[in-house]
Amino acid sequence: WAERAIELGRRHPDPAIRAIIAGNWLHYLIYAGDLAKAAPVVDEMRVVTEARDSSPIMVANASMTVVWYEAMTALPSYRDTMARMLQLAQTTGMFYNARHVILGGGLMGALSDGDLETAATWLRELERDLHLLGPVFRFWHHWLVVWEALIRRDVARAASYQPEMLRLGCRDGGPLDQTVAHLMS
Repeated sequence: WAERAIELGRRHPDPAIRAIIAGNWLHYLIYAGDLAKAAPVVDEMRVVTEARDSSPIMVANASMTVVWYEAMTALPSYRDTMARMLQLAQTTGMFYNARHVILGGGLMGALSDGDLETAATWLRELERDLHLLGPVFRFWHHWLVVWEALIRRDVARAASYQPEMLRLGCRDGGPLDQTVAHLMS
């Protein structure tokens, strides 16, 4: 059913809808453990991010898919995608949810690389709107803070975020979020 949905979605006339469908397709493949299947759709989204006639919302939607894929597959290009998206968010006043989905992907890449300086900058960006975020985004924040603290060997800081991370992940997260919450606790 998922492959049929992406096949139909890729032909949808609205590029913003195509980008949203691509993001959902990517998340499905993350859960299924088959990121290789996402490559052609991610390539299509890269084209959208670079097209001169793409609106900021189209670029934002497409970039979410690109940056998550790049971070999850350890492609260093996630840094360029993040830099472009943060600049776009700053110049357009982009809705905070779009920024946070992209920041989550970028933070996974930076923390995977052990780049604590970049991660700290992006965590501060994420925290600017923390009071506006729903439970899943708050879970992501706590998970990323725990991850960053553990890399720094700051067990006390990690432990201070773990109970709420576990509560949010188990109560409001999907299967992958719940698994991460348990692994990081």
